[in-house]
Amino acid sequence: MVEDIAGSRANRELSVLAPKDYFLGPVFAATRQEGAREVTIGDKRYQIGGFHPLRRNLHPPALDVRHARAIFCLLSFRKPYNDDGTRLIRFSFNLFCRRYARSNGGRYSRDIAHILGDLLDAYIRVADTKTGISHEYRLIEHIDIERRPIRRRDAKLANDFQTEMWFNGCRLSPEFYSLLNRIAELQDLDLEVFTSIRSPLAQAIYLYIPKRRTAAAL
Repeated sequence: MVEDIAGSRANRELSVLAPKDYFLGPVFAATRQEGAREVTIGDKRYQIGGFHPLRRNLHPPALDVRHARAIFCLLSFRKPYNDDGTRLIRFSFNLFCRRYARSNGGRYSRDIAHILGDLLDAYIRVADTKTGISHEYRLIEHIDIERRPIRRRDAKLANDFQTEMWFNGCRLSPEFYSLLNRIAELQDLDLEVFTSIRSPLAQAIYLYIPKRRTAAAL
């Protein structure tokens, strides 16, 4: 079933370029994770989540396919050929929710906001298995949020000053931004197909199936 979905690329509307290693091994788990997990891809050993380089008592969750989906949706708003070097990707939270879940309903928006929060907290450690030297990075460095006076009151008698959150986009970390500029190390993902798959396990399988090809091969 997953292979059949992967083969239907004729109506592709959104294509995303992401680091090739994310598609060569289970960097993003199929199920939710409580602690850290490690994955070896070639001569690189990845530790995904579960640690903070400065705050030893903080243990963010390991990233799973929900986070992968958020990352790929985020990158679909990026315009690499018109990049001004600021690492800022602009989009509304409403549009992001629609692209992620094909809905911007309250339940979805709360869950998606939590997933973005995980991406702010979680680090990825990449170690060279030959030298033992490692480096650590986050995917998102900053989320641009502003509060504005609410346009609609929940009740006519409400007197408290109320605000609503406006999400303007986010800023990538310098390390992740650098990865995205290494064209030879990127691989193409059909976001429309990926987000149409409902099962987290099927999503994880789709990321690694051999029928998928790099952008250069298409």
